Amino acid sequence: MTGVAPSDAGLEARRLEGEARAAREKIRAFEERYGMSSREFLGRFLRGELGDEQDFIEWWGELVFLEEAERGLEELRRAERGGEKERG
Repeated sequence: MTGVAPSDAGLEARRLEGEARAAREKIRAFEERYGMSSREFLGRFLRGELGDEQDFIEWWGELVFLEEAERGLEELRRAERGGEKERG
């Protein structure tokens, strides 16, 4: 996310935060529905123990999406800190 103007970075951060929040809510619902943590789910899913039900594929997708959103937020924060050092 380099070369993003400060106002654009703020909009991007709010968008990513909203998407991460929505993904966390969906993940929490899956955890409650299936009575297992996402950590347990992911291990069992990747070992092929759970099959390929639509819910499991969606749960996995939300976990991947959340990870990407959090990575994007971290990149924005790093860029913002770098910009502050240049201005300070």
